[in-house]
Amino acid sequence: MPTEIDVTTTAALPALQAGEWIRADNESLLDNGYQWITDVIETSDGLVASGIDSSQTDPDAVIWISPDGTSWTRVLSPLFGGPQAQGIHDLASGGPGIIAVGFDGSGGNFDAAVWASVDGTEWIRVLDPGFNDDGDQEIRTIVATDSGFVAAGHDMSGNQVDAAIWVSPDGLQWSRVFDPALGGFGNQRIYSIAVGEHGLVAAGSNYWPNQFGLYHMDARVWVSPDGISWSFIDDPIFEGPGWQFVSAVSAGPEGYVAAGTNILGRPGVDNDVAVWVSTDGQAWTKVAEETFAVPLVQRVSAMTYGPQGFVAVGYDTTTAGNRIPAVWLSADGTAWAQIEGAAFTEPGHRWMNTVTTGGPGLVAAGADGTRPMGDPAVWLYPLVGP
Repeated sequence: MPTEIDVTTTAALPALQAGEWIRADNESLLDNGYQWITDVIETSDGLVASGIDSSQTDPDAVIWISPDGTSWTRVLSPLFGGPQAQGIHDLASGGPGIIAVGFDGSGGNFDAAVWASVDGTEWIRVLDPGFNDDGDQEIRTIVATDSGFVAAGHDMSGNQVDAAIWVSPDGLQWSRVFDPALGGFGNQRIYSIAVGEHGLVAAGSNYWPNQFGLYHMDARVWVSPDGISWSFIDDPIFEGPGWQFVSAVSAGPEGYVAAGTNILGRPGVDNDVAVWVSTDGQAWTKVAEETFAVPLVQRVSAMTYGPQGFVAVGYDTTTAGNRIPAVWLSADGTAWAQIEGAAFTEPGHRWMNTVTTGGPGLVAAGADGTRPMGDPAVWLYPLVGP
């Protein structure tokens, strides 16, 4: 039977030793057209952020670097552009230094794409036959492991969409993993992947027609001990009224936390945050948290674990319909608190796509859609104490 954790106490909430979130305003993040940040990571040389630039006739991939999260410089390289669309979704440290993953449409269809850099300033394009399959492929997430890298996304061939996995020992040589668990009835996509004590957990969605011929979407989780052999967790806990999907998964000392969205009514009208927890990646429970049962639309886009516990970011919605940045905290994934702050209530339309521990403490990034053309946006949370 599926189980839910009914949270009635906030004893498991972490206490951050700091002030408030602040908005990092920097002119280098302001440019013509529409750019947004998809991921940010800390390296030995500072912070590296990735994203997509839609200011030209077609989108290009983009990288920014910063020593501290407050001052940013855009890295210009012809390798980030080309015919049709390119974009970077995710970053990981390891291999030669930094690996960026995303998509490239220059070949006439969308192919998986990888870039590599030693320090974030000079980049090479990683060309591999494993990225040139028929149909459209896109890498949405990457994680570094003890044996290299595991990247995940989806493969759209014809009318079928399957989850897709690629593995690499060094970030420069890649091979596609073909496992029946990544496909099957319906359309499967992976949005996030994490590595923990019990192996790899990938998470996303399964979109399928029900018995009435109407489409339905459930959350889906896959597990693997090595990135090569996969199985999906067939558990009713990832189903329920409405639509569910997982957009972020993270590993902590007590197991794994997956977070996403319950679409309870019409999409964009009544959406709540949804969280599932597991000690081993195999058996999952859903957190029934009153913090998430609020009006309008909320969504978790990304999550990280650090000394402060689990930090999830995304967006909430104002009564006027604007997206506003949102941050939720939890010590162990079972009890959550949404954080308030002046940096989240500025007039306009803003949201967070990613969060990491680094720079001054916590760094979140995403987009500011207040201007007619949107800009990248960064928020900082200084941490002090142990």
